[in-house]
Amino acid sequence: MNGDCDVCAICLEDLPEQPQQRAVTGCNHTFCHLCFLRLCTQPAYVQACPLCRAPMSLFTLRNGAGEPALQHNSTPRGLVFYQNGLPGVAAYHFDEDTPYISYANAPNTWRTRDGTKVPERKEFVDFSFHDHEFRGKIVWGENTLGGDAEWHYVIKFAPDFSRIVGGTIGKINIAGQRTGEHGYYPEDAAGLHYSLALDVWAGQVLRQLGVDA
Repeated sequence: MNGDCDVCAICLEDLPEQPQQRAVTGCNHTFCHLCFLRLCTQPAYVQACPLCRAPMSLFTLRNGAGEPALQHNSTPRGLVFYQNGLPGVAAYHFDEDTPYISYANAPNTWRTRDGTKVPERKEFVDFSFHDHEFRGKIVWGENTLGGDAEWHYVIKFAPDFSRIVGGTIGKINIAGQRTGEHGYYPEDAAGLHYSLALDVWAGQVLRQLGVDA
C-alpha cells in the first residue's frame, strides 16, 4: 500500500477528503489523522511506520497539504520526559503547578540515607520556566540520597521539545557545598538521556481533540 491509496490502512475506511485530516509519513504512507494519533498511543508504533516499519517521527509527520500534521509544543508545561525511554525511573513530569520526578518504577536499591526507598513522587521547589529552559531544585535534606542533600537543575530543551539537549544537575551536600554535577549530553553515552514521552503526549493530544485513546 502506498501514498496514492485512498483507503486508511488502520480503519480500512476511505481517507478523509480534507488534506488537513490526513497524516502522511516520511515513507509516503497515508492514514486518517485521528487513526494515526490513536495508533501512536501504542509505544511500539511511536517511531516506525505501521505499514513498512520505516523510521519516522511524530515531529516530521505531514498532512495531505504538506503542512506539519501536529502542532509543535511551545512550552514544556504539561509534558513528560522519560530517561532512556523508561516511565517512572526518574521521569520528569512538568506539571503546570507542581512539576515533579517520578520514581514509581525505580530500582529497589534507590534508597535514602535512612534506608527508605525513594518516594514515588518527588516535587521540584523554587522552579521556573523560561522559554526552552527549566530551573528547579530537589531537596532531600538530612536524609540524603547518594550523599546529596539537594540537586539544582538547569534543563534545556530542543526547539520542538522532543528531548532534553543540555543543562546540568548540581550536587549539593548537607553543608551546602557544591560537590559536582551531572550533565545532559544526548550524544555522549556518559550523559543523561531524556526524551519526550510520546505515548503520554499522544494521549494528551487525543483528549484535547475529544477522542478516546
